[in-house]
Amino acid sequence: MALLDYIKSKFIKPDMTDVVASQYEELVAKQSDTFSLIASPSKFIEKLGVPRNESVGTYRDFGRTYMREVWVFAAVKAIMEAAADVPVIVTKLLPDGTEEPLDKHPLIDLMTNVNPHTGRSMLLESTFGGLELMGNAYIEKVRSHGGQVVELYPLRADRVKIVPHAKDYIASFIYEVGGSKVTFDAKDVIHHKTWNPLDDFYGLSTLEAASLPVEVDLLAQVYNKSFFKNRAMPEGFFVIKNAGKDQLEAAQAQLEKKFKGAKNSHKIGMLGGDWQWLSLGLKQKEADFINTRKMNREDILASFRVPPVIVGVVDGQFAANVQEQLKIFWKLCILPKLQRVEDQWNDQLAPEFGDDIRIRFDKSKIEALQEDETEKVERISKKIANGVITPNEARSELGLDEVKGNKALDMFYISGNLVPIESAGQQNALPQPPKDDKPKENKAVRFKQVERWQEFVKQLTKAEDAMRVDMERFFRKQQREVVRNVERNESDQRVTLSVNGSMALKQQILLEEILFDEFDAENQLEDIGTSHIGAAVQRSGTQALATLGSSFGFNFRSIEVEQFIANKVLKFKKGINETTREEIRRQLVDAQRLGESITQIQNRIRSVYDNAAQVRSLRIARTEMVGAGNFGTLTGMKQSTIPMQKQWLSSRDDIVRDSHSAGVGVDGEIKQLGEPFSNGLEYPGDQNGSVQEVVNCRCTLIEIVE
Repeated sequence: MALLDYIKSKFIKPDMTDVVASQYEELVAKQSDTFSLIASPSKFIEKLGVPRNESVGTYRDFGRTYMREVWVFAAVKAIMEAAADVPVIVTKLLPDGTEEPLDKHPLIDLMTNVNPHTGRSMLLESTFGGLELMGNAYIEKVRSHGGQVVELYPLRADRVKIVPHAKDYIASFIYEVGGSKVTFDAKDVIHHKTWNPLDDFYGLSTLEAASLPVEVDLLAQVYNKSFFKNRAMPEGFFVIKNAGKDQLEAAQAQLEKKFKGAKNSHKIGMLGGDWQWLSLGLKQKEADFINTRKMNREDILASFRVPPVIVGVVDGQFAANVQEQLKIFWKLCILPKLQRVEDQWNDQLAPEFGDDIRIRFDKSKIEALQEDETEKVERISKKIANGVITPNEARSELGLDEVKGNKALDMFYISGNLVPIESAGQQNALPQPPKDDKPKENKAVRFKQVERWQEFVKQLTKAEDAMRVDMERFFRKQQREVVRNVERNESDQRVTLSVNGSMALKQQILLEEILFDEFDAENQLEDIGTSHIGAAVQRSGTQALATLGSSFGFNFRSIEVEQFIANKVLKFKKGINETTREEIRRQLVDAQRLGESITQIQNRIRSVYDNAAQVRSLRIARTEMVGAGNFGTLTGMKQSTIPMQKQWLSSRDDIVRDSHSAGVGVDGEIKQLGEPFSNGLEYPGDQNGSVQEVVNCRCTLIEIVE
């Protein structure tokens, strides 16, 4: 307490009252005693500033990493651009504690035109980018002659050093460029920083926490570059048993011509003779290269709290997953950062314009956080079904006019069959079907089931035909591509013919150059699958709700529906391509083994696609439409508010498979909506079922209302 005694002796006269003396004591007591421990500047520190604790790398290293490491660049850029895109508003604090947005104010002008050389977006990007890369971001406040802040300039964090103060914590900031220095008073710099457990003055860079996966990923990229630069194959030798000198030289020249260089990497070749590869190094596959890079990517993105889809890593994700990841990105990554910067501005910038002035990020303008119209309708519909609001109140929430003169729209309802609350629990409140003490034979029930199956087949046939036509076109187009590829191989002399036009066993044919472009084929199949499968789900779901008399529409945008479509389309396109490629490979290998001519090879390919267009197209369409349609029916049942069970219904004709037939199979089984049938399937055509249970199935579901 020596400081307190010193102030008393200097400033408190003997005749001052005890009240004045106590005020001085209170003033001094407000100063932190810890500042003098951590911020006692020596002459050296006053001149150079407090050194940064750069344990992993320098700020310059962090900047270079941002420019070289793709996932760091992508994550930081996503954060900067998202944060900078949020509008900034100025509000006035009212006596009741609420805030009123201002239309005109000097601070609005400042935040709109921060300086003649830097736009608002660039100021925000440098702020959020500096926090991510270096843990620190600095903004210079430029004042007019009257002391008012009139411009804001971002300062590079690697050029700033902090000069501490024993009482005020920070005395000044030193900005150094090429040996020249400028010293800013503490009140003229806004210092944004992240929390650093081992430093009192500087924030912690996210790159320090992510340094290991970043370094490993950079090394993996360097290795990959060297791998492809060095002939795109590991070092080693081909060993040809019982080969003479001439044979070895000819084989080496042939291999160099066919496979050397990055453009010839990953091609599949067929070589005659007794070959053996002797590797002298570690292969990429053995080093688990792809998985290692994927793990590094996940660790890096997790450090920045950026979901993969935000930086373009889709990996088969569907729209619902993308939307959810976008919301997670904003809620868990961007919003907390906006709040920290906002708090700092309200502490160090807004008071320059008045104690009642606040700076806010207008979060209501963030599109990713706006409630989807379908979600809003679904949320309000649930309120109606649970007796929370009336239909007219729901219309008001949706921005619609209330319907006057209809008492039913001003009543509260409960879930179930949606009866008015006044009628709930009353006997005979609703008309009841007459009781039959002696039920008749189930002929009427059976007739109804036959009608339902026939209606299902009628709708199925239309969907089948539409998808079958698209699949047939797809296979015919692919057939022309592959047949042309065979001709190209001949013209490019990649397939050498003997005198009689046949292919010798020891000659080569590069299968990958004959086979179709898998990436292009998957894109085409994805378009076909998404269109037809999505339509089948929506059509069946809508029909199910209409049959049940539900007043709600089918929610096609639910996560369950979108995930189903995404998974089904993924299996659809992968499975079709794999089946086709393997059949073509088998035909080419057989043709080469038999020494067939180019014409004979082309005929083999045509036969593969003739079968695909005429037989596989129908089988594929039927299998996909049955599965998608029955999923839509089941989902429609779940989305209704009516308690019910599901029943498996087959055609009961001569071609129904035994496991689906009546008596010995699942036909007629009744289960709860979330319970699988005895064959393990939740519905006919369930994509998780075995091929034997799913392919060419013509069964459907019907509802059993409890």
